[in-house]
Amino acid sequence: MLHKHILNIGYPKTGTTWLWDNLCLQPNFHAPVHKENNQLFTNGCDVNQYVQTYCDYNITGNFLPTLVYADRYIINRLSSINTISASLILRDPKKWMFSCYNFNNQLQHTISKDFNTYVGEQICSGLLQYNYSVTIKRWQQYFKDFTVLLYDDIEQNPLQFLENYFSTMGLPLETWTLTRKNVTNYTQEYAISESHLKTLNKVITELEQTINCSLEHWKTT
Repeated sequence: MLHKHILNIGYPKTGTTWLWDNLCLQPNFHAPVHKENNQLFTNGCDVNQYVQTYCDYNITGNFLPTLVYADRYIINRLSSINTISASLILRDPKKWMFSCYNFNNQLQHTISKDFNTYVGEQICSGLLQYNYSVTIKRWQQYFKDFTVLLYDDIEQNPLQFLENYFSTMGLPLETWTLTRKNVTNYTQEYAISESHLKTLNKVITELEQTINCSLEHWKTT
């Protein structure tokens, strides 16, 4: 039988590594594989085999970003196991892209393109639309208690976010273990064209309707 298993389908640069590190500090949490287990997307592996990887441990998790591409069959099979909880961390699309842009430039040790061009490429690829509202709706269809979290809350009060997260996921929490280090928060911003901002605001409006929460502070005029 699978004990408590936590899925987070959040994307890179949304605080998932910081959250995972705090989970790993908990005495009842185990990571028999690693933070991002790609087993479900390996040829020949099914959900039953995936469950066997974790069933000998009390509390486990998988923070694989490509879970956003999981089809309805996989999500439905996972949702049939009542000890699995799933969540996603949402970040302001503009800040998220800037963080990814900055990170990529650090890896390459150079700025290969301006930020506005990078934003345009992400919009043209359909990445924003797919990775937000569509993904949330698909997981909500099968996980009725699917939890959407806001990166804003990590920035404002990391410890309070962790306490709320553990409570929502039904996890025991040893508060003394928590790291007080804040997640990276880039304050510098690059200019974005009016047409790109219009598209981003549309994405945010769709998100508001999907999660039934005001995100007006993410919009830029």
